[in-house]
Amino acid sequence: MTQLAHNSGSDAKQNSVDSNTEKEKAENLTEKASSRETTPMKGEDALALVSPLSDFAFYVAAPKQKPIKCRSKYVGMHSKNYVLFETPDITQEQFQLYFQKGNPIKCCALSQRGEGARIYFRSKLAFIMPIEGSGKSIVFVALPRTADVVFGLRSEARLEIAIPGVANPAQDNYECEIRDFSTNGCQVVIDIESSNYKLGDTIDIKLSNEDEETVLQGTIKNKKRSNQYWKYGVQFSEESCETSAELLERLSFDEGLSRYHL
Repeated sequence: MTQLAHNSGSDAKQNSVDSNTEKEKAENLTEKASSRETTPMKGEDALALVSPLSDFAFYVAAPKQKPIKCRSKYVGMHSKNYVLFETPDITQEQFQLYFQKGNPIKCCALSQRGEGARIYFRSKLAFIMPIEGSGKSIVFVALPRTADVVFGLRSEARLEIAIPGVANPAQDNYECEIRDFSTNGCQVVIDIESSNYKLGDTIDIKLSNEDEETVLQGTIKNKKRSNQYWKYGVQFSEESCETSAELLERLSFDEGLSRYHL
């Protein structure tokens, strides 16, 4: 582990493709909504709500400098009481100036679970760990003792599911998986080599493990790219909302897998 040495320059590129809506969310992560109550939690418990590769925004300060606002991706927690995230896409000069051990940092992580949440905390920079051969690094900050959590970012909670399906069966016939299901929409995950739908595209989703054929139709509202998948946020059509409500009533919880299934 190398203490605060940055081995990636300003040519670093973001690994995700977001919609305008997702960008706006990330840019405003550190602004608390006054209309929502914050819930204090232990830092470890709060950050356990955040999935790897979730949006991570922060301000980092340096002596005699105006704080700089950055975006990145959350990596996880370390057993030695650290929080890990990817290095942001900033210049080498900015990195050397701001990313020094002990500099204060104000963070906000986005949780997509259930009704959604934002996790706010303050910490200090600790270390940088270069990823050999990648031109990337991982930032370590001290795990906070407490964090403030704002729940209820969505109008309704999403249930964590994993139902196999087929995207656009009449045309593309791409195998997919339906996740984060609610009455109004879901997340559709498709292999990165199979598709590249655009925002605003209409998509039909056929559920594969149904005794009778069920097809949900919706519009792609946001999209993100991971290392292996495209993840599409789909808003159901009015007609499909009735079908999705019926499906929700039939879901049962699998304690072994800790998620719902049909």
